[in-house]
Amino acid sequence: QLVLGLFELPPCVEEVGDYFHPQCNHVTKAPKCHERQAWEAHPPRCREKVSQTRSCGCCAHLECWEMMQTPTKCMSAVQTQRPRCTHVLSLRCHEAAALKSLWESEAGLSASRTDAADPHSLTVKYGESYGPCESVLASRHAACSL
Repeated sequence: QLVLGLFELPPCVEEVGDYFHPQCNHVTKAPKCHERQAWEAHPPRCREKVSQTRSCGCCAHLECWEMMQTPTKCMSAVQTQRPRCTHVLSLRCHEAAALKSLWESEAGLSASRTDAADPHSLTVKYGESYGPCESVLASRHAACSL
């Protein structure tokens, strides 16, 4: 029956030498023979957990194959100061970077505080331009959702 193709042998479950992923060189210790044969024919996604420090400084914890993909927007939750009034603003990292870049391109000044711990100590100068409001800035950048 085996010769006629009516019967198939079960997969070989003997442990074989370590498998080194061809794209990242991560090691799978002693895989089974049938697994290694399949992986050598068609390398799987590397599922090793890795940490990646993004250009924004945030650290992403993901699987190795995800790191090799096209970079995505940093979705870390961050707190920053609102450009006009310096109150705390919570948003995604990529949105904070876009808002900061837009604010700087508008040459907007930030208000200042005489006492960093006192939320009521905001100081603004008469006649100074503090740039457009945040909703106008956000509307100029598709990624922002203020």
